[in-house]
Amino acid sequence: MKYDTILLTGDKKASRSVFGMNKSMIELNGIPLFMYVLSELQDVDYIGNIYVVGPKSKIEELLKKHTNPPSFPPFSKGGEGGFKKNVIIVEQKANLYENIWHTFLSTLSSPSSPSKDDMDKAVFVVAGDMPLATSFEIGEFLSKSDTANYDYCIGMTPEAVLRYYYPSDKKPGIKLAYLNLKESKYRISNLHLVKPFKIANREYIEKVYEYRYQKDIRNIAKLTLEIIRRHAGFKSLLFYIFVQMSLFLSHIHLEFLSRFFRQFVSIKVAELIVSNVLKTRLKLIETSFGGAALDVDNERDFNIIKVMHKEWMEHQEMKNSNNQASIIK
Repeated sequence: MKYDTILLTGDKKASRSVFGMNKSMIELNGIPLFMYVLSELQDVDYIGNIYVVGPKSKIEELLKKHTNPPSFPPFSKGGEGGFKKNVIIVEQKANLYENIWHTFLSTLSSPSSPSKDDMDKAVFVVAGDMPLATSFEIGEFLSKSDTANYDYCIGMTPEAVLRYYYPSDKKPGIKLAYLNLKESKYRISNLHLVKPFKIANREYIEKVYEYRYQKDIRNIAKLTLEIIRRHAGFKSLLFYIFVQMSLFLSHIHLEFLSRFFRQFVSIKVAELIVSNVLKTRLKLIETSFGGAALDVDNERDFNIIKVMHKEWMEHQEMKNSNNQASIIK
């Protein structure tokens, strides 16, 4: 199975700029961030056509600059334009939801009268600000995703994997906010495999994205009101409150109290609640490398990734090599 892929590089509405720029276009070692993701997608067997969505003229300019001739080594052995996959540039719309929805429709043979197969079609959606994402983590996610029984698969990474990227006395690092669940603490990654026609409340995803920075008390309040306004139900609201209480108590180093709230929010409960809110069948998919959870959200994170990029990529490559060796044994 090959999935058409939507690579998001837009900079409208709820998108957060870094250094006053579209963060997908910021250069790391002279290469725009989205091109790191684009290069990794070339080596994933599960990937079909790639639709790069954002400021079209800027994307075309950058691709021309870095692929003719290739200034970025991963593109030096590709086909036309340095790509192994078919790459289509799409002009961005007003917001995230419209970017995904309209691009998805453009992948169909007849958008105005979709077939039965179109109604069940899944697309892979990935962000363009993840210079640490790897082809093997993307492949791991897609291989574990079950589109026969679920309509929306979302990647997540356990804290145990992400501890490697924490700051230490000797090295800079990034410590992230987590979704505190019964089984462990998880970071929701930027990997999504979704059947857009199978999500009844798909427009709600835009609101969740808009209020995604949950360290901001205003966003917590807004998302709480949104849950109430949409009549998502008492269980959904209670789940959200428990998640926030666990996160807050963990933040102030009261882990024993945080664990009390976590016991009520297992992975299965989280899947059921979000499925109910979105009116779909959702599955959380655990991946084991970490790069897809480390996106560029601010200047500090970018500066750290810039310093640690080579080492962190080598760490993931070594882990993948060890995994492959253990499979052979």
